Amino acid sequence: SRLTVQSCIRFNRPCLALSAKLDQKDLDAIVAWVLKHNIEVLNVAGNRDYDQPKHHDSAKNAVVYLIKCLRTLGKLNGTYA
Repeated sequence: SRLTVQSCIRFNRPCLALSAKLDQKDLDAIVAWVLKHNIEVLNVAGNRDYDQPKHHDSAKNAVVYLIKCLRTLGKLNGTYA
C-alpha cells in the first residue's frame, strides 16, 4: 500500500512493492531482494481485499516459496512456521 511504501522511505527501510498477481519472475525477485538486503524480519502488507481472497493466497504462496528457497540455500536461522 502507499502508506507502507511511504513509511519505508521515511524510516530508511528497504521496500519491494509488487502487484498481487505474482509470476515466477516476481517470486525470484523477492528471493533476490531478501538476500540483497539481508532481511531478517519481513513485513508483508497490502490492501484488505475481502472480496479478492486470491490476493491472500498469492501472498501466502510467495512467502512459502521464499522460505523454501532460503532453507535450501541454508539462509534460515531459527524456527519458522
